[in-house]
Amino acid sequence: MRANGMSEDFTYLRFDAASRKALELQGLSWTAIESIFLCPTPVVEPPRFLPGCPKMGSWYQTREYLASQHTILSIHNRVFALRDPWTNANVEASSASALEPQEGRAYGFIPLVYAFGQDERSFWAASCDLTGRIVYLFVPALRLVIYEMSLKRAQLIHSGLCEALARLDREREEGAREKSRRVIGLLDMVTNFGHHMINHLAGLDLLIDHGLAGRLDEVWIVGSEFFGNVEELYPEIGDRVRRFSSRRELSAAVRETNDLVVRIGANFFFETTRQRILKAANGRYASNPSAGRRPLIAVTIRGAGRRCENLAEVITHIYENLRADFPQIGFVIDGWVFREQEIVSASSAATCLDARYASGIKAEFAAAREAFKNVPAAAIARNLLGASILSSIVGLSDIDAYLAHVGTLQHKIAFFSLARGVVHGPVSQMTDIEAGPFQAALGVGPLYVEPSMIEDIPTGSDRGPAFNNYRILDAAGVSRRIRMCLEASESSAPAREDTFRPGRQAWA
Repeated sequence: MRANGMSEDFTYLRFDAASRKALELQGLSWTAIESIFLCPTPVVEPPRFLPGCPKMGSWYQTREYLASQHTILSIHNRVFALRDPWTNANVEASSASALEPQEGRAYGFIPLVYAFGQDERSFWAASCDLTGRIVYLFVPALRLVIYEMSLKRAQLIHSGLCEALARLDREREEGAREKSRRVIGLLDMVTNFGHHMINHLAGLDLLIDHGLAGRLDEVWIVGSEFFGNVEELYPEIGDRVRRFSSRRELSAAVRETNDLVVRIGANFFFETTRQRILKAANGRYASNPSAGRRPLIAVTIRGAGRRCENLAEVITHIYENLRADFPQIGFVIDGWVFREQEIVSASSAATCLDARYASGIKAEFAAAREAFKNVPAAAIARNLLGASILSSIVGLSDIDAYLAHVGTLQHKIAFFSLARGVVHGPVSQMTDIEAGPFQAALGVGPLYVEPSMIEDIPTGSDRGPAFNNYRILDAAGVSRRIRMCLEASESSAPAREDTFRPGRQAWA
């Protein structure tokens, strides 16, 4: 849906084909605008998504993947360049800076802003997302803002830019006297290990596979490092990592430097990323025996938010339905796990008892007891709640199928175990399937519970119906899907052999 409007005497136009005529009437080149938001010369092959990815999702994610390649070009060329919106000629940024971060769902990232042109032909572009794609373009002479996807985000960036214009103009004049000498890659990381895998760490692999790691003078990091220190996973950049305690601190550092700072990010889980994390996990933790239990079915637990209210009924049905054919059936419980750096005294037990985490993990364990109340204790092969994330990855490595809440836990189980599985969630998320579970080089896409099999229980969450609690109305249907996963795993060859690696560009 097109979202255009007027705010404080500025015109906001969403970047889509419907805005083309309005932009051309302003004297702007549609070809140039497209190249700014979509990247004019993509230098890596587009990803191949897992079978079953919704067409709209694969289209948009491919578009985003290619659009984010401004970062690759900037690091290779050591300058940030876009097309002039009037002439379509190549033009280099005269300065780069950052706005103050604003916490909240509109954006929690640091807006990186780049200034181009002079006087009546000046314009500003901003990156403020999981990847380095441009999401905001401001043409002062026309009092025009062009934005990608989110009007609210564009308005917040624009407000911050207008407040900082005097400072930014001063920085621009000072920067013009001395060109940027270094290139700094920014890992601006969210507190979500699914995004950490698919966007942040994969972004590093994309650069490394293109032979560009050596062109980064430093890598600045802010946010959660779920799988351990980045330099342990990526020794190629280990001597150039600089950490910041907050986005505010990092934003100030960007403003103080005259160097080129660009956002690192991708939106596809590469085989190389998976192998790095598995190497770290297997090097740190040993696998636990399953006490002869087979097949092993992993089940996720959510102690709060988007919770299945009758999960016990579903698990009981799966157990009763399968145990005649599989008398040694076993379950692996997965849910709240800790970042590697959160583990206290190298002990999961000590971490769970820590005052910072005790109440949350207590609720998670209570939810697990409720969910498995009708399953014999001997059938529980492993309980990974309260483990570290790398330990949980090792504990999921030999499962045969999974039953998971929609979201990031599902990504972890599927992407590292490569098992087949069934996903459940609120009606809206079973209706509008997201592309995330299919944005991986290896594995198979999940089976989704039909929306008609779900009854939402609204919670009044400000995140809308996608975060409703719910009941599963057809436990037998879920059980049949789990059986299908087990049968398919037994009879099929490896799920995918045409693995995708980020294709290396032969740079001239």
